[in-house]
Order: sequence, then structure tokens, then C-alpha cells
Amino acid sequence: MRATHAGFNSAFVYSALALALVPGFGLAVGLAMHLAFGWSLGRWWPVVVQIHGHAQVFGWLALFIMGVSLFFLPRFSGVPLRFPSLPRWICALLVLGILSRSIALFWFNAASAPAARGLFGFSALLEIAAIWLYVALIYLSIRRAESRHKAIRAVRPYLAGALLGWVLCGAVVGISAVLAAWSTGALFDQGWNLLGIDFFTGLVLLPVAFAFSIRTFPLYLRLPAARWPVRLFAMLYFAAFALEIIPVAVGLVDFPLGVRLQTVHALGRLCKGVLLLALIWHLDLLTRSKSPWTAGREGDPPAVPRLHPVPRSHFPDYGEFGHFEWPVYMAYIWLLAAGLCEIYSAVALLSGAFIAFDASVLRHMYLGGFGTLLLLGMAPRMVPGFLGIRHLAYPRLVALSFYLGGSAMLFRVLPYLLSFAPTALPSRLATHLFGLSGVLGFLAVAVLAVNLWTSMHRPRGLKTSD
Repeated sequence: MRATHAGFNSAFVYSALALALVPGFGLAVGLAMHLAFGWSLGRWWPVVVQIHGHAQVFGWLALFIMGVSLFFLPRFSGVPLRFPSLPRWICALLVLGILSRSIALFWFNAASAPAARGLFGFSALLEIAAIWLYVALIYLSIRRAESRHKAIRAVRPYLAGALLGWVLCGAVVGISAVLAAWSTGALFDQGWNLLGIDFFTGLVLLPVAFAFSIRTFPLYLRLPAARWPVRLFAMLYFAAFALEIIPVAVGLVDFPLGVRLQTVHALGRLCKGVLLLALIWHLDLLTRSKSPWTAGREGDPPAVPRLHPVPRSHFPDYGEFGHFEWPVYMAYIWLLAAGLCEIYSAVALLSGAFIAFDASVLRHMYLGGFGTLLLLGMAPRMVPGFLGIRHLAYPRLVALSFYLGGSAMLFRVLPYLLSFAPTALPSRLATHLFGLSGVLGFLAVAVLAVNLWTSMHRPRGLKTSD
């Protein structure tokens, strides 16, 4: 009998967009203006930074990843969700946790009330519960996957590593927040917070993106099928990430390993950078040097009559989802840049002759340049299909979102690169552009939100289910 799968829960999309627009990119506008034009935030600066970063990672990116994977992975594995009503609770718990955390941080900074610490600890428990419930649901789908479903077999190591990443980042951020709520010092240790973000980036965002890219890009972008050692690459990547992150975690507890610790960290980053470049080459996304998986099948009659005689060149669609491939290309260009920066930083740490690339800028390359732009491209392509929508309400807005998001990321990184310039003029110009990066990022996500909202609330006659 055919498995009956649960439908797509659009609450994840609405919640991710709302959190991105208000505490995420919304606060980024103020942060960028603060740094570029001297609009002082005073003692609210560290609070705004923590709320912005947490909402971007666990609200914007994490909620999208959860919503898509809870719909997609059961179909990959052939095993419906064991508890189909649980995703709505996962979404509600995580959203309440993020909002409670934001309120607690503002409250404590304003009045230092003990109740604010209690709310802060309670928010961490909500987030831990949401993440671990999600992990349990996905684990059951992967563990019970049927052998005939080849789609999940090759990418299962990526998904298993991502589940470990969810557990680790949830534990680090959540438990350290609970401990901070009981303490009498600073409300939160930034070192542990950054470690949790690094766990999310390296063990959740990148592996999940790799798995979906390997399985869906050949279909959506007419790329070659993955005929390279996909599972071996996953093992090598996780080994490289372990070499990179373990010294960082050990350094937070002041374990005395000295220079050896830094060497292991640098070797991990070197291997990670090389592997990222190798992945981009094998995907053939930027080079288009290999034949697509459809080569030799052009003469086969289509299984379903098409609405238009000829699809777009190199793509199976007719533009009804806009130029969704543009943000995807740009996302992988930023991933390429991040891989090169990892290699450069590793050489700098090993030789001591260069300055390592700024860690904050590199995190923005992964989370903003790669993660956000990938969502700006794949969300308008995948979410309508999940909901049975034939085409976007405004396909041209996808290109506008690409221009806004790409410019925002470029202006975010440019000041750091031009800080090495011999004259002050380009640096001053880049600083003012940096002030606009927050506004442009907000507008890019706002355009996506308008497009998805309008598409999802059109008359039923425009949906494929009718």
C-alpha cells in the first residue's frame, strides 16, 4: 500500500519569515547603522547582538530547515512521520523559546529583575525540547528507511551528522543559557554562544544543504547525477570539522594544549576548505562542464503533457518560479569564497606570516552569504510545490530579492576587505555601504515574504490540487 505522508506545515515558513523580519534582519538594520554611522545603542548593544544572532540562526535558518526536512525526508525514506501532529508543537516550542529569550534579554538589561533570569532559563528549556523532539522524529524516518528508497541511502551520513549537530548546538546553547540564568554574573557567555552557532553551521546547515543539493539540484537545475563518492565525502567532511571544532571547545574549558591545539584547528580548517571546493566542483553548479542527468533522454515522450512547448534552457520549468537559480548560484559562490578563506586562514595560522580571516565575517559568509541566499532561491521554488501551487504570484520578485540579498552580503564583507587598502577613501565608502547592508537584507527577506504570502493565499483555482 502507498504510504500516506503528512502535508507541509506552513507555520514553519510564516514563523521563520516573521522572526527574520523583526528580531533577525530587523535588528540588523540598527546594528549596521550603529557601526557605520555612529548611531549609538549604548548598553543595549550586546543585547541586540545576541537577540539578532539567535533569531537569525534558530528562527530564520533553523525553522526553514525543520519545516522542509519534516516534509521532504519522510518521502525520501518512504516512512511517514511517526507522530504527524508533532511538527506543529515543535514549531510552537521553538518560536516561543526564541521570543521568550528575546524578552528576557531586554528585560534583564533594563531592570536586572530575577524574573528575567527565570524567563531566560525557561526559554532555553523550550528550545531544547523543540530541537530534541525534531531530532527524534527525523531519526525515526531515517532509521526505518526502506532499502528500496535509494534517494536517501547516499545522503544518510549527512543527515545522521546533522542530527548530531542539532543535539550538540541545542545542548550547548540551551544548557549554557540555563546555567547562565542561575548565575549572578553576565547573562550569557558569548564564547559558548559562538560555539553553538559553529555547531549549527558546520553540522546542520552545511550537511543538510549538501544533502539537498546532491538530491534536488540535478532535478531543479538539470545538473549531472551524483556519480562521485558521496558517502566518503561526508565522512571526510565530518572528520575535518571535528579537527576544527574540538580545539575550540577544549579551549573554552582552558585545557592546556598550547600550540598543538592551534595546529590541529588549522589542519581541520585546511581540510574543510579543500573539501568545500571539491564539493562545488563535483556538483558542477558553477562550471556546467558535465552533461546533465537528462542527457540521452530528450527523445523520450513526456509522462505528463506540458503547459508550454519548450522549457527554459538548462531548466525543467518555464519561469513560473522566477530566476530562483540566481540566488542559488550566488550562494555557492559565497561558499566557494568561504572555502578559500578557510584555506587562507589555515595557512596563516600554520605559518604565522599572515593574518587569519576574521571569524565574524566568515560566519556571515556561511550564514548570510550561503544560507540566506540559498533560502532566497530554494524557498520560492520548493515551498509552492509543497503546497500544490503551480507558480508564484510574482516571479519577477525573485530576481529583486536576489539583487537585494546579494548586495547586502557584499556590503557586509566589503568593509573588512577594504580595511587593508592603503587609502582611507575606499574604506569610508565601504563603511557607509555597510550601513546599508542591514536595510538591504531586510528588504530581500521582505520581498520573499510578500511573494510567498501572496502565492499561498491566492484563489484555490490556481493550485495544482484543483
